Amino acid sequence: MSRNALSNEQFRELTSQVVHGIPTDLSVEDYDYLTTHGKERDAAIAETLRSLRTQNSQSQPAPKLLQSVTTISLPAISSFDVGAHIVATPDKERKSAEVLIGWIGDNAKRLAKGFVEPEVAEATLRVHRLTKASVDGPIIAELGGEEVVLTTWGQMYEMIRQQGRGQQGFLLTNGYANVFYVRQANGEVWAVSCCWYASFGYWSVYANPITDPSTWSAGRQFLSR
Repeated sequence: MSRNALSNEQFRELTSQVVHGIPTDLSVEDYDYLTTHGKERDAAIAETLRSLRTQNSQSQPAPKLLQSVTTISLPAISSFDVGAHIVATPDKERKSAEVLIGWIGDNAKRLAKGFVEPEVAEATLRVHRLTKASVDGPIIAELGGEEVVLTTWGQMYEMIRQQGRGQQGFLLTNGYANVFYVRQANGEVWAVSCCWYASFGYWSVYANPITDPSTWSAGRQFLSR
C-alpha cells in the first residue's frame, strides 16, 4: 500500500483511529468475520474514506486567484489627455526623456486617441499578484466587481512616470504585465496594461477587452481601487 501522502507515524495514527471506532460490543463471530474477510473490510473502509474526502473538499473554500501585495497612494490627477501622454518617445528624446515608452498596441492607440479623462481625486490603489492563469472575469469578480476595480489611464501613467526609465518601484519591471481596468467614454471596460522590457529599455502599453478569451499568466500584477 502506497503511503506517499502520510508518514509512518501518521498512518499508524489513522489506523488506530479506525480501530478505536469499531464498536466494543461486537460478538466473537463479528470479530472473526472482520478478521477473516479482509477484502470486504478494506473496501468498506476505503469507501468511507473516499466519502470523507469528498465532503472535506466540498467544504474547503476555493483557492484565491489573487495574492495581496500592497497598497499605493496616488495624488489627485487633473484632466488627463490620454492621447497626448500615451505616445512613443521620439528617438532623439530617449536619452533625456523622463518617461520612455517604446511601443503602443493598436487597441491602446485607438482607445487613447482623443480621449480626455476628467479630474480624479487622490486615491489608494490595491496591488494584487495573480497566483494562477485566468481570464479577466474571475479576476474582476475576486477584486470586488467592475465598479470597485476601475482605475484610469491617468493613474496608470502616473505610476509609469514614477518608474519612467525602468527604476524599481510598485510596477513590475521584469517584463510581466501590470494591469489596470479602465472605463472608456462609451462605458466599455478594458484591461490596459504596461510592461517594462529591460532588453529594449522602454515601456510598452497594451489594451484588451475584458471579454478576451486568452488568459493572464500567474505572476502578473493587477491594480485596482
